[in-house]
Amino acid sequence: MSLLTLEEVSRSFGGLKALGETSLGITENEFFGIIGPNGAGKTTLFSVLAGQLPPSTGRIVFDGTDITGWSADRVAAAGLVRTFQLMRPFESMTVLENVAIASHARHRSTLKARAHAADVIERVGLGKYMYSMSGTLPTAGLKRLELARALALEPRMILLDEVLAGLVPHRTRPHHRAAAQHPRRWRDRDVRGTHHGGRHGAVPAPAGDARRPPARPRRAGGSHCRPAGHRRLSWGGLLVILELDDVCAGYRRLEILHNLSLQVNEGEIVSVIGANGAGKTTMLRAIAGLIPVSRGSIRFRGEPAGNRRADQIVRGGLVHVSQDRALFGNLQVHENLTMGAYTQPKSSIADSLAQVYDLFPILKERRAQRADTMSGGQQQMLAIGRALMARPAVLTLDEPSIGLAPNLVAQVLDAITRIRATGVTVLIVEQNASQALAISDRAYVMESGSIVLEGTGAGRGDSPEVRKAYLGM
Repeated sequence: MSLLTLEEVSRSFGGLKALGETSLGITENEFFGIIGPNGAGKTTLFSVLAGQLPPSTGRIVFDGTDITGWSADRVAAAGLVRTFQLMRPFESMTVLENVAIASHARHRSTLKARAHAADVIERVGLGKYMYSMSGTLPTAGLKRLELARALALEPRMILLDEVLAGLVPHRTRPHHRAAAQHPRRWRDRDVRGTHHGGRHGAVPAPAGDARRPPARPRRAGGSHCRPAGHRRLSWGGLLVILELDDVCAGYRRLEILHNLSLQVNEGEIVSVIGANGAGKTTMLRAIAGLIPVSRGSIRFRGEPAGNRRADQIVRGGLVHVSQDRALFGNLQVHENLTMGAYTQPKSSIADSLAQVYDLFPILKERRAQRADTMSGGQQQMLAIGRALMARPAVLTLDEPSIGLAPNLVAQVLDAITRIRATGVTVLIVEQNASQALAISDRAYVMESGSIVLEGTGAGRGDSPEVRKAYLGM
């Protein structure tokens, strides 16, 4: 007997059919995968199953009960729980507190809820971070926290949405182990699902982290890394538009960046690469004014920018696109784009919209669609487009390829080179080192909150020094 059955389930948004009529059955203790290109409807399917979106047609039966049209909290209480591709924990709360909130749904006693949460945290490998603020976790830690919050609800079935997206290969194995250790674990029945254009079909399954101490600066061919505090002139006499000098920053008492120095010249694409937890996102948040700088300086266009308000930094011409995209999900595409132009005169909005639509034609085609109904790739394009509406001089991008199919990654990176051609300077943070280096004029490698290597972008991905600093190889 199937634990979950779908009968001709579909979901449309106006005239757009995001999920075609889908029928499938999943039995208890089965590991079932759904694969497909970006925009195929995978996340929409999960949102329908989990009660975030009602189906347009069809019937959903879970554990013998028709749950079609149930609310998300009712579906979760019944034992069908999902994770989200973009993690949004309560950043001002500890890891334990985040998971305990979910535990309270099953254990009314605060003591029992916290004890159960602590057990789940240990099982997913976050024990040493139990009392850390969730906002300080690297991407791999946030992925585990997302899994822990779902497991704390003691589900009969768990839906994992792109649970490995954004992780380097050696960090994916602990997530497999954590899911496998769940008491009601799924067993691999040699079946995977495919999902393409809203249609489902079964195919055979394919066969078969402690932090390192800070690395010392090292030379690599024509590149060099500066010790903390060392200043130098820009490359080739170009104007320095953004400079960080001995920057230290973090979260409360936890310092993440340690005497970090780099510079970006006008008209460049500069990449910062490094493993999970290196401090890349923290660096961009400090530049964007989202977290305070405790020591050191940030200068933009020659003026001090450290510890200025985020809105002042945007008005000055430096705009940040965060890893979670931070779209207004209940607003349409064109409304999201217009919100990005709030610092600009109304007379410029039409011209800016035309430029964004030229860069991302799919946004013009979907301009009346709600942002939260778009695929991950389309949402990334919308996030970049909204940032461009502010007419930035410098655009900072945090993991723009995260969670995207390879063909979508190529489209986004091509768009970045086209953005630079319009005169916008780009600072990009990426784990996808080879792709980022291929489009970059220069690149920095971060490790444990500091720059350990600097050089020209093209061709550096094959450098043994980059592999050592980035992968520990």
